[in-house]
Amino acid sequence: MRQGNPFLTQKHGWSLDLNAITVEIDEFNANYQAQLGNMNFVVGDGGSAPLPKSSQQTAHELSQLSAAARKAKQIWAGVKTLNDFLDSGDKGVPKEQAEARAKVCVACPLNGAGDLTRWFTIPAAGAIKRQLEKLTEMELKTSVDEQLNVCTACLCPNKLAVWTPMKFIKPHLSDDTLDELRKGNACWKLAEISQA
Repeated sequence: MRQGNPFLTQKHGWSLDLNAITVEIDEFNANYQAQLGNMNFVVGDGGSAPLPKSSQQTAHELSQLSAAARKAKQIWAGVKTLNDFLDSGDKGVPKEQAEARAKVCVACPLNGAGDLTRWFTIPAAGAIKRQLEKLTEMELKTSVDEQLNVCTACLCPNKLAVWTPMKFIKPHLSDDTLDELRKGNACWKLAEISQA
């Protein structure tokens, strides 16, 4: 449930580590039993916090939470970028530019396979499907659309991103995302960002 809802996980500071979740559930149950007066179910001083974990385990959990928060931020930055473009009334980049961008994406190892729900929560996937419908209404498509998937670096659906003018993309590219894009094959976003 937590992995499928990164927004809520980030908002509430939930851990994705199974051991941490087990401790949370155990602590909740112990406190609940203590409130009911069922002290025979509680080990310790009546529902106090569990023993502290090792610093290595805590650092690992913080790293996982940080990664989940970054992913959630990337997802919604991508959705906002594409909404800004689609709602602007802008026609998008010229077809030749979109085709050139699409060919870069198809050849890139960061062009992740799988349907939208592999990469996004149900609400985010639904928003992106609506965006793709708008793209179809605008009759914007490239010759390689069937091979365009989701960029694993910025989590943008490539079918939409290749048509999006850089003025909508640039404000939403964080330093972390730029670092991830550098792991690909000469990303067009990196090439164009300096010109925007």
